[in-house]
Amino acid sequence: MIIFQLSHFSCHLCRIIYFFTEKYLSKDDPKLKYRLFDVVGQGATATVHYAVNNVTRKDVAVKEMPLNKLQRKDLVYDEIEMMLKIKHDNIVNYVESFLIDNNSKLWIVMEFLNGGTLGMVAYYTRMYEYQISHVTWKVLEALSYLHSQNIIHRLVDYIKSDNVLLGLNGSVKLTDFGFCAKLLNASDARNSFVGTMYWMAPEVIKEQNYNVKIDIWSLGIMVIEMIDGVPPYLGESQIRTIYLISTRSKPPVKDSARFTKEANHFLDQCVQYDPARRVAAKKLLEHDFIVKYKDAPFEIRESILFARAKHEQSTR
Repeated sequence: MIIFQLSHFSCHLCRIIYFFTEKYLSKDDPKLKYRLFDVVGQGATATVHYAVNNVTRKDVAVKEMPLNKLQRKDLVYDEIEMMLKIKHDNIVNYVESFLIDNNSKLWIVMEFLNGGTLGMVAYYTRMYEYQISHVTWKVLEALSYLHSQNIIHRLVDYIKSDNVLLGLNGSVKLTDFGFCAKLLNASDARNSFVGTMYWMAPEVIKEQNYNVKIDIWSLGIMVIEMIDGVPPYLGESQIRTIYLISTRSKPPVKDSARFTKEANHFLDQCVQYDPARRVAAKKLLEHDFIVKYKDAPFEIRESILFARAKHEQSTR
């Protein structure tokens, strides 16, 4: 049995190497081309470093994955293939890939945004309505594009503030395509159970078929994050959270009173219990909550710097 497992892993590793060599691997020496600095993200199967291209001096993010820790190696293929196909101003761009350290690790080089995650800003600051509108607008632009390509942004953590990256210059980009689901056609639905429960739509919790409308629900939960600082039901037990999402018609918003009727109506369009009643991303781009702030100056730099300072204090 042990011999079989080792042999199986070796064969699978050979397929990975062949797959990347033939289709995606850059021929340059990655350790000469890039210099890695601080860790900016950490997960069970990957570490993300801030890095600099030694030739162009351009900032990038390098996602490093030990191949022996990847239980679902097919998702690596999916992630890179998806990122190669997707080109949009509000989606983090893929740069290139490398196998390093005797083919034991994979590097995925991506665009770097220097403002960190929206989650940090939402948690440590009190976001203004125009900021929430602008961020939601840019995420909707990305979602509308993905949905037009019949792609669900079905992430490890779904649409949530930690999967939205900010730039100090005001840029807003959706990231993390490890669990994107490509639909065979626009009418197909997916039937699997992946993700973090706070952002899950009721139909996912109940293990029913679902389609692109799960992204609209998760977008609504992300808007609630920006309003309240945390998603609904955070702090509840897993069992109770699952119960509340699957039985309540709409998630609660603690601080809705400080927002306009347009903002509250927009949120209502996103978190409809019945997926068929949720408004499509393209249509939501025409909502008054989005349109009324499109020409307003967008300032997020001070909020990012304040949130970063607070985060650093809390981790000392």
